[in-house]
Amino acid sequence: MTNSQWGNEACRMKENNGNTDKGINMVQKKRIKKNMLFDAAFELFMTKGEHETAIDDIVKKAGVAKGTFYLYFKDKYDLLNHIVCQKS
Repeated sequence: MTNSQWGNEACRMKENNGNTDKGINMVQKKRIKKNMLFDAAFELFMTKGEHETAIDDIVKKAGVAKGTFYLYFKDKYDLLNHIVCQKS
């Protein structure tokens, strides 16, 4: 899937409060949530800077629970490292 397709799927998940019964399996849902965190963090890091961006800001913008963040990343610097690797 391209980034725009991920974004569209993420929007559908938000509209349905995370409930999608249109054939999206658990792996796809996890990938979508992780990409939502990536996108939210990238935007916040670019606008506010890494030191001014809190994990609470990232999860709020991504529309996921704080615990979901810790399923994928140790801390915001771990997420930042993943973003740098992905963007390079």
